[in-house]
Amino acid sequence: MKEHSPNNHHTNPHPEEERTTLQQAYEALLAEKLGELDADEREALHVYCARLTEPPTPGEEIDLVTRFTADYWGTFNSVQEFVDNWAYDMEPLESVQSLLHEQSRPEAELNLAEMALVAHLAGDIEFVFTGGKVLVFTKDEA
Repeated sequence: MKEHSPNNHHTNPHPEEERTTLQQAYEALLAEKLGELDADEREALHVYCARLTEPPTPGEEIDLVTRFTADYWGTFNSVQEFVDNWAYDMEPLESVQSLLHEQSRPEAELNLAEMALVAHLAGDIEFVFTGGKVLVFTKDEA
């Protein structure tokens, strides 16, 4: 009877094939995530990545796409278009609410342009002007 070491049955005789398979699975998942983005979103993702202070390390791309989709508000022809399309029933940003309370000004008196401007000035929203379009992102807290 052969003696087996505790790890003999777990040893892969072809670890490079397993690594390739995992890499292929990761690439397929990344391609699927990217495939869910429309043309404007893919272009905005490119701008988003170019603005990062530290590029993602290999293997962080999927997390980056997830972060992007959470931060991306949309691509608009102007800030005014963004304001016009911002749903009024959307929960206002905390900074807008606190500023309004400090000023004792009810939200109903604030128009959408003012809300967007206050949010921008409060550092919550980033407007990126590129190619005649306005990309709108939530600012990174880091």
